[in-house]
Amino acid sequence: MKAIRTQSNAPQFLPLMAALLLGLVPAALFAQTPPSGVLGLSFTVQEDADGGNLEDHIEFTSATAGRTIDPVDSDIDDFDYTYTPTGANTAEVILQFKPDKWDEYTLTFDGAGGGTFVLREFDKNALKDTDTGDFTENSGAGGLPASLNGVTIETFEAVEIETPERLDFLTGTRGREVEPGDVDPFVYTYQVTGADTASAVLTFKTNIKWDEYDFTFLTDTSGTYVQRRFDKRVLKDTKTGTFTVAENTDILDPIASGIYDGVLEIEDMSGMDDDDFNGRLRVKLRKNGAFSASFNLDGREIKIRGAFDDQGKYVNQLTLRDGTVIDIDFTLEALETGFKVTGTVTTGGQVFTVDGDQRTFHPKRNPAPNAGRYTLILTGDGSPAQTLGIGDGYAVISVRSNGLALIRGKLADGSGWSANVMARQNTDLTLLSNLYRGQGSIGGRLVFQDDPGVSNLSGILHWTRPPGIVSPLRNPLYEGGFDVDRTAVGSEYNRPGKGQTILNVPVGADNLQIDFADGDLAAPLTIFGTLTNGNRVQMDRSIGRLRFNTSNGNFSGDFFDNSGAAPVKHRFHGAVLQIQNNGSGFFVGDGVTGTVSLASP
Repeated sequence: MKAIRTQSNAPQFLPLMAALLLGLVPAALFAQTPPSGVLGLSFTVQEDADGGNLEDHIEFTSATAGRTIDPVDSDIDDFDYTYTPTGANTAEVILQFKPDKWDEYTLTFDGAGGGTFVLREFDKNALKDTDTGDFTENSGAGGLPASLNGVTIETFEAVEIETPERLDFLTGTRGREVEPGDVDPFVYTYQVTGADTASAVLTFKTNIKWDEYDFTFLTDTSGTYVQRRFDKRVLKDTKTGTFTVAENTDILDPIASGIYDGVLEIEDMSGMDDDDFNGRLRVKLRKNGAFSASFNLDGREIKIRGAFDDQGKYVNQLTLRDGTVIDIDFTLEALETGFKVTGTVTTGGQVFTVDGDQRTFHPKRNPAPNAGRYTLILTGDGSPAQTLGIGDGYAVISVRSNGLALIRGKLADGSGWSANVMARQNTDLTLLSNLYRGQGSIGGRLVFQDDPGVSNLSGILHWTRPPGIVSPLRNPLYEGGFDVDRTAVGSEYNRPGKGQTILNVPVGADNLQIDFADGDLAAPLTIFGTLTNGNRVQMDRSIGRLRFNTSNGNFSGDFFDNSGAAPVKHRFHGAVLQIQNNGSGFFVGDGVTGTVSLASP
C-alpha cells in the first residue's frame, strides 16, 4: 500500500513570490480587492483603542460617607470613606463598602478640576484588581481640596492600545496567530463575500474555540475588520479594528518543529492493501528548517543531517562505504492535525515510501484520546499461516497520555516481542519489532476503531521468520521459517475491582471452559475450572492450572494430555479479550504450537 498522503493546496513554507512564479497563486493577487486567496500572506490586525469611557460616578455626601452610581445600570452602592492628603497634590481615599470589601484610590490632582488615579479593588480581604485612568472633580479648589465633603468625582478608564497581532496563512488550510510571546496554530477557511469584503474562520480547537473575521478592504492591502471570538462554543466578545496585508516573510513555520516518528514501507506495485514495513524513521526538526534523521534500511541504521528548502523539500544522494547508493526525497507537509514528513528512499531499484508524523499529543495540552490499557490477540486470517498449525500470539498494550504505546507480548512460536510506538496524529499505531536478532520482524498498522462486541482496535501484522531459527522453547518449531500475515484483534482492558472477575462468568463451579486444539494433539481437549471473585482458577492439579495477571490481562498455565501411554504436560500463554468476554493464546506441541481458548461454558 502506498503511504497515505494528505496534500495541502501548495507546498509548505512557500514564499509568495515563489508561488507566483510557479503559478500557484494568481499574479493579480494584489491587483484585486479583496484577494482571491490568502496563501503566503500575513494580516496584521490592530484592535481599535479601548477606554476613555466613564467608569464610576462617586458622590461624597458628607465628611465620612457617600455613594457610587454605576453609569451603565444606575446601581447605587453606599460607602464610608477616609480622605488623607499625602503630598502637595496627592491624596489617598478609601471607600469601605463592607468590612471585607473596599476600594483604595491614589489621586493626583492637576489643579484644573481633574487628574489621574490608581485604583486597587479588594474583595473578601484580597486584592482583586488594579486599574488606572483619569478623573474630574467639582471641588473648585484649583488643586488639592481640603475635604471631599460635597465633592463629586467621575473616573474614566485609561485608553488602552492593544499590541498588534499577525495572522500568517502558511498553507491552503493552516496558519498561525502570532503575538508577543505566543504562537497559536489554527486551521482556517477563507472566502470572498463581496466586491470589497471577505471572511475567514480560524479554528484553534475543533468545535470548541474559533475566531470569525469579516474583512472590508479599503485598499488592496488594508481595511477594517470585525472579529468575533468563540470559546467553548460561546461568543465571548466582538472586536473591531484595522488591518494591513503583506507577504509572509517567515519561511519556516516554528510550529512544524519537533520530533517525527514513522516507518519506511516497501512500495507495493501490485495495488494490494498491505503494510510491509522495512524500518523505522525518526526526524528531529529545528525551527530554522534544519533536521537530523535516522532510519533503518535492510537492518542498517542510516543517519543524515540536512535542511528543508523554502518549498519544504529535501533531496540528496548518499553513497555508503560499501558503495551502496541511497536516494532520499523528503517533503514536509501540513495536515489539519499537524505536520508530517513524506517521500521516498530508493536503493538498489527498491523504493521505500516514507511516512512520518509530528508528535502532537501532550499529557495536558493534547492528551491522546485512546490512552489506557489494551490486550491484543494475533490469529490466523486465511493466509498460509493457517496451514502451519500455529496458535494465537498475544500482546498487552499501555497507551500513555503523551501518545507513547508500550507493547509487550509473545508470538505463537514462543518468541517474545515488544515495541515502543508513538501514536500517529489519527491515533493509529504503526509498529515494527525486530525478531530473531534482526533476521525477522513483525510489523503493521493498528487502528483504533470500535466494533461492538468484537474489538476496540484491529489490524493486519506481517510476520517473517527465516529458516534455521532456534526456538527459545528448546523445541524444533517451524525450522523452515515462514512469511505470513496475522489478524490483530484488540480490546480495552479494565482491571477488575474488588469482588469482580476478569471475565464475566456465572457464579458457581466449573464456570470457565478452556479448550485446546491442534498443536499435534491426538484430539481437541476441553477442561474446566472455577474462576473465583478473587480471580483465582480452581481445578484439579492433575488436569492443569491457569493463572491470570489482572494488572494487564494476560494469562499462563499448563495442562496434561493423557491420550498417550503417559501424561504429557504442555505450557500455554495468552490474553483475555474483555470486549468478547473470552481469551486466546497458544500452547507448545511437538514441532508446532496449538491454540488455547477460554470462555464461559
